[in-house]
This record gives sequence, C-alpha cells and structure tokens, in this order.
Amino acid sequence: QPILLWAVATLVVWDGVYWFVSYQNFGTAFRFRVQVVPILLFLALYLAVAHHLQRHRREEQRDRPAPPSGEAAPGTSAHG
Repeated sequence: QPILLWAVATLVVWDGVYWFVSYQNFGTAFRFRVQVVPILLFLALYLAVAHHLQRHRREEQRDRPAPPSGEAAPGTSAHG
C-alpha cells in the first residue's frame, strides 16, 4: 500500500535529518517534531483501523455456518 510506505519512509528520513540537526537545540527539536505529528497521527489511525477491520473479518468468517457436506465453501474448488 503506497500511502503506508510513503508515511514510513518519510518518518525514517525525517528521523535521520531530525537527529542530525537538533541533537543540541531543543527549540529546533520541538519545531521539527510538530511538523511530523500529522504523519504520525495518520499512521496510527491507519494501523488501528486496519487492525479493527482485520479482526472484524476474522470474526465474520468464524461465525459463518459451515456449508452442507456435499457442497464446497464459497471461493474454494470442489475438485481440489
């Protein structure tokens, strides 16, 4: 997923630049950190929603009744 890769790559590059520029100047460190907060919030929200959807899908599959013995489950082949 390109947006997720972009967010992670941006944070990794930002961290390298951030560490180099602001290791002694806390004012600069704060200003740089504030600029990255939206990306961090987006990444956290994206991962939380993805986790919730994945868990919801697993629960739906688990609660789905088994097909009758002579029929194959939807999306599977009866001929193996």
